Amino acid sequence: STQLMRRTLAESTGEHRRLGDHLVRTGAALSRDRFGSGERSVRKSLQLLRVERLLLPELEARYSTGKKQILDWRGVACEPVPDCDALKLPNDGGLELELNEVLLYHGCRSSSVAGILAEGFDPSRAGERGGHFFGLGSYFTDVAAKADTYVDAAADGSRCMIVAKVCLGKVHAARKAMPGLQKPPAAEDGADLPAFDSVLGEDDVH
Repeated sequence: STQLMRRTLAESTGEHRRLGDHLVRTGAALSRDRFGSGERSVRKSLQLLRVERLLLPELEARYSTGKKQILDWRGVACEPVPDCDALKLPNDGGLELELNEVLLYHGCRSSSVAGILAEGFDPSRAGERGGHFFGLGSYFTDVAAKADTYVDAAADGSRCMIVAKVCLGKVHAARKAMPGLQKPPAAEDGADLPAFDSVLGEDDVH
């Protein structure tokens, strides 16, 4: 397991306001019923109660290793993700890197949160409740309302949503469901270099 350090962000900080504004705005987007698969006909009104910043050194080291691999494969810039409304991260140390590094929401049951914080996201558990329309992987969204669909409530009615730093790298835009994917699609020319680093589900159905 990994070491965990946490601190609560003051409401007066710019980081708290920025995240709160984004959560409220994207939380009002049309979404499905909780844990449902019907039409997107529900409009929620989310309120940010508390933001806890978690420092996870072991997971951060793993993330940095993966990010460096993407940098080695793609160079300093990847093509921007189309129609992405995610909060963007500042460049490390002033370096002009454009690796599509963003903050994204992840919704899950409260019983899963401790395991994620201890061991990180486990792609093999993708779709245990919502299906894996775009293959095995860890699923994230730039829309708070969508992540909220997969979150259950505590006794006081509050809900916990994870906001994760994600390096998308070179993105494959999937126009239809691809449930058989084990990893992003390979290069058609058989090159050793992976063709993509992540998959963006862009079909209207899922």
